[in-house]
Amino acid sequence: RMLIAQAKTEDMLISSADPAFAHYDVKVVWD
Repeated sequence: RMLIAQAKTEDMLISSADPAFAHYDVKVVWD
């Protein structure tokens, strides 16, 4: 799970240009 969270975090940083996508990633990882 930690690896998945890290990958999601990297994706979120890469996709920081898309707030909606970033917010979705955070919700999936931490909810």
